[in-house]
Formats: sequence, C-alpha cells, structure tokens
Amino acid sequence: MKLLILLSALVGFSSAVIYTVKTKTAPIKYSDTNGINAVLTLSGDGGEVNAGSLDNPKYDDFTLGTIDTFTIESDIDIGQLDCLTIVAGKADAWLVDWISVSSDINPVARYVYNTESVWMSSDLSEGSNNLELCVQEEEPSVTPVPFGGSGHHFVYLISFLLGRIFVA
Repeated sequence: MKLLILLSALVGFSSAVIYTVKTKTAPIKYSDTNGINAVLTLSGDGGEVNAGSLDNPKYDDFTLGTIDTFTIESDIDIGQLDCLTIVAGKADAWLVDWISVSSDINPVARYVYNTESVWMSSDLSEGSNNLELCVQEEEPSVTPVPFGGSGHHFVYLISFLLGRIFVA
C-alpha cells in the first residue's frame, strides 16, 4: 500500500509543468501599475491553463519599461503556446509591450506582442478589461533582392514585427 501511494505521488509530481511567463511593461509615462490584478490564461495545441493572477508578493510588479518574471505550476501541458488572455481585475491602467511564455517541457520562449498598444484596466474609460494576444511570426523574414548589373550584389529587405506605441 505504501508503495502504491509513493508511486502515485511520483506520477503526480512528474506530470507537473513549470511555466515561466515574462511581461514587458511599455516604456511610456503612466504605463506602469502594481494594482491591476492581471489574470492570465494560456492556451495551446494541448489545452488551456488558468495561470491565475500575475503577482510577485512583496514586489512592485509592472514598473515602467521593466521585464517581470512569473513562475506558474500546472498539471496541464498546453504544448506550444498559441494565444493568451489577460483579464484586468482592478482599475489601474497598464500597458504591456510583450509577453513570453516557456516551460520546462518547451524551453524555447514563444512571444506575443501588444501591436495595437491596448491599455488594460477594469475601468473601461482607461482601457480594455480583456485582451487576447496570439503568437505571430517568430522569425524575422529576410528576402534577398538582386541589385546592380552584375547580379552579384544583393540588397536584403529585412522585416521585423514591432509594436506600435501611441502617446496621447
């Protein structure tokens, strides 16, 4: 009986997935907060995880232009991150620039970008209380274009996905 309990505990322990979530607060005046109570849900090809509130106790999260790191443990492996949803639980506006998610099973971080510069707040006069962000093109695209008469010179057109930031 003790062996069965021990095996059950080991199987339960080995199925836990550790997610690392990093958020970058935009480097714009008033984009920081420590009181938004941002609740995160991760979704991927393997399922969905309610990650709960993003908060590092006794730490000022979401300060201007900084990257905050959160660790989440779950019994569910979402596989590759497809999208995430943030719900603002309090009325304190926050502008997230990007969020990355990795796990001990999928260690390569996947990024989502707030390309529309949507402010988050439960007060709808300050921003949206619900934001869904999905993974976009991960690798910058590079296209060689022949240049000049000899055909041996190339001009490279390099495109990057950048967030748009608007200042009122």
